[in-house]
Amino acid sequence: MTLNLQQLMIFTQVIDSGGFSAAARRLFMSQSAVSKQVRNLESAVRATLVDRSGPAVRPTPAGAVLLIRAREILAMADQAFNAVQGASQSLTSHPDEWSSPTDATTHCPPRNMSRSCVRRLLCDQSSLPRYP
Repeated sequence: MTLNLQQLMIFTQVIDSGGFSAAARRLFMSQSAVSKQVRNLESAVRATLVDRSGPAVRPTPAGAVLLIRAREILAMADQAFNAVQGASQSLTSHPDEWSSPTDATTHCPPRNMSRSCVRRLLCDQSSLPRYP
């Protein structure tokens, strides 16, 4: 089973937005890319997660279970990122506290963790100008 934070984030956005197109707009992605990520997630967990039969999508029973866990996982990833950022900033501001040259790099956040910050910025479009 292979799934990732991006798939979980996209899945939650689809459910929260009520559809693939609305989620795609919020995520600045194409509708087909959003659909593909949800299909890949469904394939990874071997279950249909989204009921696509109505005008608005809703989670299937399996999707409802995953939705709860996905929100928990995404929240934990954000907390981990914030904790690492705090530790990294603390070490950056007090380099004399490092016990070895490798300590500074040990506390730097992984590159893919920055996606959670980008996700928060992209999903909050209230401050962005609207174009026709």
